[in-house]
Amino acid sequence: MVQFRMKALNQLQKPDDLDLLMKVTKRRGWFALGTLGLAVAALIGWSFVGRLPVQVEADGVLSTPDGVSRIDATLRGQVLDVRITDGDELAVGDVVATVIDDSGEERDVAAVYPGTVAGILVDGGNFVEPGSPLYLVERSDLPGTRLAAHVFAPSGKGESLAPGMAVDLSVASAPPAAFGVLRGVVTSVDPFPATELEVYGLVGDEQLAARFTADGPPVVVLVDLLPDASTVSGFEWSTADGPPFPLGPGVEVTALIVQGEQRPVDLVFGK
Repeated sequence: MVQFRMKALNQLQKPDDLDLLMKVTKRRGWFALGTLGLAVAALIGWSFVGRLPVQVEADGVLSTPDGVSRIDATLRGQVLDVRITDGDELAVGDVVATVIDDSGEERDVAAVYPGTVAGILVDGGNFVEPGSPLYLVERSDLPGTRLAAHVFAPSGKGESLAPGMAVDLSVASAPPAAFGVLRGVVTSVDPFPATELEVYGLVGDEQLAARFTADGPPVVVLVDLLPDASTVSGFEWSTADGPPFPLGPGVEVTALIVQGEQRPVDLVFGK
């Protein structure tokens, strides 16, 4: 004979609780779930209506729009001394070097163009002949001479740039963390990539020219600096004052060129 415990018999006599609601989670959990849902919905909505800047990053250097001019010797002889240094301002007729010619006579080499010395290509004791390079100068007698930036955009990205695009320039001699970025605008974009020799003609430095062309011929982008008479440099910065010193040619920069805007969802799908 099968026997049942009294506790089990009492349990069988209770009615089923199928009509009672079962508590799945606490109210706090529902609140957290709702907040998460709203955040996800807001993120999805922003991905369709929001805008992110599309930028091209490239290195460059401050210079004049026409770059530098190489000045060559016009006589044969030995350089006795060099009278100029990088950054000197030259006027026509200033003595840049003294050469002892073939007859033993000391002859002064005078500047034929005004401008800023951008590089010395000869030392005392060197022998020169007509056509030998002496120095580089950023000429100030050419029309439209002003301080600008030559930026060398990677091939494949530079072709999509156009005049009028906004540019932020991080200047090597003025750390952005302290002074902000220099404001500029694209003035022109060369239609064809530049050779290393062409880049050298703009920057006047062999090492810089080699670095700017290390990944292939770049596209040369001329960036004009936005003026601001209230700053020491005379140009507009992202901060109120910018650096407490003027800018000159030869300073390296890193440019962020703003091409336009893009929806975040387009980035996900690669558009």
